[in-house]
Formats: sequence, structure tokens, C-alpha cells
Amino acid sequence: MKRTLAWIMTVLLSAACGAWLMHELGDDDAESAAAHEESRPGPRYICPMHAEIVSADPADCSICGMDLVPIREDEIDGDDDDHKTVSISPRLVNNLGVRTIAVERGELSRHIETVGYVEYDRMRLRHIYPPTDGQIEELAVRSEGERVRKGQFLFQLFSPILGASYDKTYAQQDGIVVTLNIIEGSYVTQTTLIITLADLESVWVLADVFEDQANWVRPGQSAEVRLPYVPGRVWKGKVEYVYPNLDPETRTLKVRIRFDNRDEVLKPNMHADVTIDCGSLEDVLLVPRDAVIETERERRVILALGDGRYRPQPVSLGAEIGDHVQVLDGLASGDEVVVSAQFLIDSEANLKASLSRMTESDDEHAERED
Repeated sequence: MKRTLAWIMTVLLSAACGAWLMHELGDDDAESAAAHEESRPGPRYICPMHAEIVSADPADCSICGMDLVPIREDEIDGDDDDHKTVSISPRLVNNLGVRTIAVERGELSRHIETVGYVEYDRMRLRHIYPPTDGQIEELAVRSEGERVRKGQFLFQLFSPILGASYDKTYAQQDGIVVTLNIIEGSYVTQTTLIITLADLESVWVLADVFEDQANWVRPGQSAEVRLPYVPGRVWKGKVEYVYPNLDPETRTLKVRIRFDNRDEVLKPNMHADVTIDCGSLEDVLLVPRDAVIETERERRVILALGDGRYRPQPVSLGAEIGDHVQVLDGLASGDEVVVSAQFLIDSEANLKASLSRMTESDDEHAERED
């Protein structure tokens, strides 16, 4: 019974206070107060280091403990670009270590750094077949890897077709025995490959070029090879052939480079570090690679507008070499882009755009209700 009486007294008191407030404010003032309360925005404070921490009241960041800073009212109004523009105080710019650099035109040297392996120069391989069917009576070469000289006796063939006649075979060039497919006494036919000789004074290096650099490579371009186990020495050669097919598993293109190898230091199957000079792009717009923010949907940079104002700017990029990237569209020479703390600014800009869209949705909903 006492609880019921207390509840009735509370309701009567609340009604009386409401009536008094309406009397004091007047109808217009009361409606304005109600409208203000309904239109009061949600999050108005944000952590400068963690854009996901927002609050309707000033407080400390629950992650880093920094004071939340106010989201300015004028940042929620304006066109699409204004919705993405954020303003940062000079103190905060200094605390975050924000640095910018001017977009400039320059030269972009295209060099491909890759790896490869040494292969025989197949243009200098000599395959030796018997002149007719018969039996190997005498074999002067005993194992693969032997070195032979031009004019050196290789093997003797007895041919039943020719009766008791013998046919002797001699080396047509200097070289290394790469393959030896028979032993003495073997019966062979004209299609039997007996010996393969390789001339190591010239070798190939087969290098793999990634898909996004495949269009840079052309026959005749200069190339260099370095071996980790021969420090300080550089072999210079030329791109001889670019293979037409891309490897579907590695997404690389095979490139063939020829090198002189008179001292035979480059040996088949050795691994090598390869540099291919693909020429230069002249008078192109360049930005540092560190300035680029990559997402699944786009690439963008943070554009410095002056007076502590920053805006994300989508860009179209070309060649990426070393520390610089070619800009095809989205920037102009002289633009200032952020190269430090750009991810923090980008997060705040994305949050601001989201808040703007939420505010616009609330306004449109209120207009439809009116």
C-alpha cells in the first residue's frame, strides 16, 4: 500500500513539474527544447590515435588514455569532399609526427631485380648420332663431364650392313660431355643419341619475371648477373628471348639472357641474382611508396590542404619501382601528400564520412516524418 502511494505521488509530482516547465517556457520554447533534444547528435568526441573510440561526452581513450578531441560541427556539413576532410590542430600534428612531401615530376628508372639459374647455351649443343646401324666396337669417352677437343676420336662403329667395314667418329667441336647414352658393345641405330657435347664458352641464364613487370622486358636489353659465392664480380649480357607463356602457378614469365663464359665460372644449374635494365620513364608524376594507402577497393593518399586540413584522395598508379610510384591520375605536381601518420588521418576521415552519412540519413528521415 505504501509503495502504491509513493508511485502515485511521484507521477503527480512529475506531471506538476512538466506543467510548470511548459508554463515557464511557453509552447514555442518547449517545442524548441524537445526538437533540440531529438536532434542532439551521437558521438561528438574522438580519439586522435584510435578512430574507433568515439563518445557523446568528453572523456579519455580507453586504449591509450589520450583526451578525446571534439569533432567540429563544420566538419559534418558540406559536399562529399568536405565530408572526408578532417582538421587537426597544430599541437596534434606535432604529436602525431605528421610529415608531408610535395608531388614532383621526375625520371623513374625501371630495373627488374630477380633470380635465375645457369643453363647450357642450347645453340652450342652438339648431338652425335651413328651414321648407320651397327655395334660400338671402341668407345673413347667413358663418362659424362669429360672434356673433349675438336678432332678427338670418340667411338668406332662396326656395321653388318657394310660387312667388315669400320666407321670412326670424331668430335666436331671442343666441349663437355653432357650426355652419354651407350656403353662399349652396344648395338645402335641411326636414331640412337650417343653423345651430347656442350660448349661452355657461352651460357644462358633463365630468369623469372613477375606478371606486373612482364611488359617491361624486351630482347636486346642489358642484364647483369651476380653470384653469391663469387662476391664482387659482375657478368654483363643481353636479353636474348622472352618466352611467350606465363607460368600459371608462379605467375612469372621466363626470360633468357646470354652471357660470355670463357673461363667457365658460370656452371649449369647455378643460382644467380639477375638485374635487367628496362629503360626509364621520363617526366612522370611521382609519389613515395609510403604515402600510398591500399585497400580492396582503391588506392589513395592523404592530401594536405593547408591550415591543418587533410583529405583522402583516390589515385591511379602505374609503375612501382624502389621507393617511388608513378601517378597516372588523381594528383598534380606541387600537391602535398602525407608520408607519416597517414593511416591515422585516413581512419578519422572515414569515421567522419560515416558520421556525415548517418546525420544525413537522420535528417532525411525527419523530413519524411514532417
